Order: sequence, then structure tokens, then C-alpha cells
Amino acid sequence: MRVLALSAAVCLFLGCSDSGCSGMEPIPDGFPLDRRVENGVQARLTPDGVDFLEATLAEIVGSLTGGTLLFPIPPSSQDVGAGLSADICPDGGCFISIEILTVNLVPTPPNQLRIHMNVIAFAADESGNVAQLPIIIHDWLFDHDCGANIDTRLAGSPELPVTGTIVFVVDTETGYTSIDFMELDATSGFENDDIDIDGGIICEIVDLLKGLFIDQLTGALNDQLVGAMEGFTCMSCMEPGDCPPEATCDAEGGEEGICRVGEECVPSLLGLERRMELAVITPLLNGRLDLLVAAGGYADAAEGGLSLGIYGGAEATEPAVCVPHDVPPPPLGPVPQSPTIYAASECAGCTPREAHLVLGVSETFLNRFGYGLHQSGGLCLSLGGGALPISSGTLGLIMPCLLYTSPSPRDQRPNLV
Repeated sequence: MRVLALSAAVCLFLGCSDSGCSGMEPIPDGFPLDRRVENGVQARLTPDGVDFLEATLAEIVGSLTGGTLLFPIPPSSQDVGAGLSADICPDGGCFISIEILTVNLVPTPPNQLRIHMNVIAFAADESGNVAQLPIIIHDWLFDHDCGANIDTRLAGSPELPVTGTIVFVVDTETGYTSIDFMELDATSGFENDDIDIDGGIICEIVDLLKGLFIDQLTGALNDQLVGAMEGFTCMSCMEPGDCPPEATCDAEGGEEGICRVGEECVPSLLGLERRMELAVITPLLNGRLDLLVAAGGYADAAEGGLSLGIYGGAEATEPAVCVPHDVPPPPLGPVPQSPTIYAASECAGCTPREAHLVLGVSETFLNRFGYGLHQSGGLCLSLGGGALPISSGTLGLIMPCLLYTSPSPRDQRPNLV
């Protein structure tokens, strides 16, 4: 049973075939806190895993974004001195494009990951191409159309240092782990000559005065980058029903918003919390299963790596008619923090042998998952009479993820224990 449960869990949580991961929706009111297995899964990013991320993060981000990160710059106004004021990007559609060059990650006790990146940054259009940032300068009588070329490659060093700290915070009420960004500084490395304002005499005067307001301009850019980070760490929404009952949704004009309680955003769950149609496993099944695999319990940055506890859970929305209803569920635990996660550092068959990511799945969670799968009807499969030839295609009908193979060459994949 545990082998079958592990196979099904891998299929559901780590990815299926192109069409095998649909049929999931949010769980109304979330997964019950008292039905979770704390430390049901435990994970450790090893020191070699940190090195692997440092070496490949720029490439990974580039493959996901087409080469650069685009951050929107909303319209804003600035006082530039000498009786002049400026409207920056008054009609919208302005962006800062960032290309990551190098990454340095430092796990720092007790629960932090310090980041130092060198990037190239420049003003861009929505396609990521170099573009001027429109600026309207107001004097005592007239308005003047100017353009700002913002590009770290214009003068001095082309590299812009970006620093910050990721803090893994365990909520004292729910136990879930969330990410918080601290001390994010993405613009203090801008030099005066990285910004060139042109378009006429007044624009040239403003260019001469830019040293007086460059801190305001780059500070506004930094605020936008910090705000963009919320999209990665905060729960997104389109309407209030997408947020917890105590939160509101700040979405406007059909644009995606963020769930907030007062001024604070609601942290995103680091993992999966979904109600799944069992047809995801095979079209031969009916029924639904509530699933949970989400970071929580503990977060430790120690010995050059990062370790996370992960809550696990699996509950049938209602017992299937094909199973007995008087079977008691297996116990929830507790599952202690595993010292083996720290000790496992070699990956048999890997080149190099050092593991990058160590995962441990507890027997308690596998038992709960198997029980939930059974109670939901996930094992009620009738295949009729006659011989059934067993092949990868046959197994693929039952679990499409068994047919999945990674397209990456072996030596470019992370080592997993």
C-alpha cells in the first residue's frame, strides 16, 4: 500500500503528463489544520545544492522569462528643483528590464537566505527592448516633452548590485512557512551617468540637475521592484472570494490584485493545497481528494544549506460507495524533525555524487495519503475479464506521469536523494 501511495503521490505532486495535472481547484476554507501531518515531508537544500542554484539561477530565470525580468514603472511625479517638476511615464507602459549576470546565495542562521546579484538594468518597452522613459517637465509657463535613457551600461561599470535577504517565517497560528523580503536594495548602485535626459534645452537643464533628484528617481524604481516582489510572496486574487474570510482583495479594473488584512498582504502558501478530481490519475476513476503539501513547521538555515519542514495531508471529500466506511484513519503522528536529512549528502549514480536536494517522506504521511486515496475511491478500479497486457502504455493509462521523462540532459539536472 505504501509503495502505491508513494507512486500516486509522486504522480500528483511532482508533475504528470501534458494533460495529467488538470482538474484541481481551491479547497473551500482550506485544508483542516487538525488533519495535517507535520513534517510529513522534509526537505534540505544542501551546500552543493546552493552552489548549483548559484550557477544555474540566471539560466533558469532566463528560460522562464525569455531572457530578462520586466518590472512595470507606474506614472509618478517628482520635484526636480529650480521651480521645475516632472511627470514620469505619464501614460504608463514603462518598464525596467533586468538581466541577471551572477548570483551569490548565503544561508544564514537561523532562517535567512542572503542574496547578492549583479545585473544589467535598463528602461524598456513591454517587449523588453531598450526604450526611453517619457518625462514631461513643467516650468512656470510651459510643458516640455523629454526622454530619459536609463541603462547601467551607459557609464562606469555595467553591473548593478542587487542585495536583499529572504526570511522564512513560520506563522505562530497556522504553522505554515512564508517568505518575507528584507533590506531589498536594487537601485543604490545607479550612477549619475547611467541616466541621460534629452529632448530640448529644458531637458538638458534637467539632465544637469539630475544629481539633485536621482535618489528620488531610483528610490521610486526600488519601491516598484519591492512591490513587484509581493507578486511572488503574497496571495493573489481577482475577487474577494479568492482570499481568506478576514482579508480583502485590492484588485481593480480586471487586473490581478493581492489579498490583504489591513495594509499587510496575506502570504502565499509555499506548496499545494487543492481539491483534485481523481480523473487526474486515470479517466476510469470518479471522486475527489483534498491534498496538501506545503512548507511549515520549521525552517532552518544551517551548515551551509536550508532545511524545511513540510505539512502533508490527504482527505476524501466524502467516502466512496465502493469502500467500507468503518475503517479508522491511521494516526497523524507526530513526526519528529529528521537528523537524516542533514546527514544524507551523497546521491548514488549521480555525477557528481553530492546531492543537491534531499527529500524525506514519512511513513505516517504515506499511510494518510493511502487512506485518503482509498476512501475517495481512488483504488476502486474494475478492468473486466480477459488478459490485460502490462506495458508502459498500460501503466500510463493508470498513472500518466509514469510516461514523463525530463527533457534536460542528465548532467544538467539537479541531484536528488
